[in-house]
Amino acid sequence: MRIPVWMAAFALASAVCFSGCGHRKAQEASGAAAQNSSSGAEALQENGTANPEAAGENKGSGSPEEVSVKGVVIDATMNTLILQTDAGKMLTVPIGETAKEKPDLSGLKDGAVPGRAAALWGRFEGDSFVLRRATDLEAKCKDRDALEKAGLVMMSVRDQNLKALAGYASFPLYVGIGGGREVTTEEEFLESYRAEQIFTKELVQSVLGTNLMEIEEADGSMVISRDGGTPNIVISLSDDGWGVTGINLK
Repeated sequence: MRIPVWMAAFALASAVCFSGCGHRKAQEASGAAAQNSSSGAEALQENGTANPEAAGENKGSGSPEEVSVKGVVIDATMNTLILQTDAGKMLTVPIGETAKEKPDLSGLKDGAVPGRAAALWGRFEGDSFVLRRATDLEAKCKDRDALEKAGLVMMSVRDQNLKALAGYASFPLYVGIGGGREVTTEEEFLESYRAEQIFTKELVQSVLGTNLMEIEEADGSMVISRDGGTPNIVISLSDDGWGVTGINLK
């Protein structure tokens, strides 16, 4: 049964408010954490790479200081995991054969799994993070599938991969360009829009700045954005799972 437009709009507005409120709390928490090196958030530069000076170095011993970085795992392979930190940055961490040291992952009950929150302890060396150990954490959103899909969407935005983003969509898909319109198929979406139309600077910054530790779903929808407002990408739950249902540029 198709939901009336006004009900969908109300649900989306509720989701925006819900996520926005949660994120404002996250900003306060992140601000406090920035004063404490245990958060590790200040150890990331604006482009998401390591900042060894901000991470802190033990000048007396000549060895980098251990820090912790918290966030949600959005991708994991045998050799690498990607963490979306609570500072809104993507941190790529070697964990397999390419790792400088063999990390202790016994604190992750199910291993490094996309959609799960984790705390990573280690040190920054140049642009690399050397992981020593990792433990499970709890994100506000308890739906791992929602967080996993949000992570996939964020990586497609990072790569500005329109085809990948279309593959994560659940149609009909609302595209908020100009007066806004709905597209009903992946083919129509790819034929109607170019990557530069969708991946504007503002959308990329907003989506990639999302704190997945604090984001929440409301009424089966989740707004992926830095502060819960626009620009954003909305994912919603259907019989086929979580999928992109809205791209709002204004």
